[in-house]
Amino acid sequence: MPPQSGKEAGEMRLFPRLTNNGVTDLETLSRQVAKRSPFTRGMVEGVFLDLVDEIMSELAQGKTVDLNGLGTLRLAVGTEGDVTVSTKNRSEMVVVKGVHFAASSDLVSGIGHPVFTTVEGNNIGVCPSVEALAGPVQEYLAAHGSITRKVFQEQFGLGKSVALERLAALQKMGILRSEGKNQKTVYVSAK
Repeated sequence: MPPQSGKEAGEMRLFPRLTNNGVTDLETLSRQVAKRSPFTRGMVEGVFLDLVDEIMSELAQGKTVDLNGLGTLRLAVGTEGDVTVSTKNRSEMVVVKGVHFAASSDLVSGIGHPVFTTVEGNNIGVCPSVEALAGPVQEYLAAHGSITRKVFQEQFGLGKSVALERLAALQKMGILRSEGKNQKTVYVSAK
C-alpha cells in the first residue's frame, strides 16, 4: 500500500490566501497609460472619470454594463424592510445594495501566471477545522452572546463559503443554533 499523504494522513488542508501588495490608484494608472499613448495623464484620468459617470447612469437604468476585455457590472438590489404581496408601493422599498462585477475570461487569462510566494507562518491555521473552531466560537459567544456570518468570517479569517460550511457544521454538532433569516441571521449557543 502506498504511503499516505495529505488529507488521508490527517494533515491540515491548506488554501491560498492573497496578501495585499499595495493599492494602485487612478493617478498611477493614468500615468502608466499616458506613457503608452498620445494622451496626457490628465486626459486619461478625465476619460476614466467620465466613463465612471456613464457606467453609473447605465446601471441606474437597470442595464448590465459590459466592458469588453474587463468584465460586466450589474446592480445588486434588495429591499428596505420586509416586503409582502400586500405591501403598498413595493417598488419604492427596493434599494441598491451594491454592484456585482464579473471578470471576463480575457481579463483572467490576461493576468497570466503571477508569481506567488509562501509566507512563513501563513500556513498555520489557514483554514481551521470545525473541531478547531468549536472552543474559540464558544468563548466568543460567552463574551458577545451572538455572532453573524460576517463577523465569524472576519474573526476566524475565513472566506464566505468556508464560513457558511463551518457554521452549518457547528450547528450540526449542537454547538450553535441560528436565529433569524437571510441577512438578519445570527448564531447563538445551542446550549
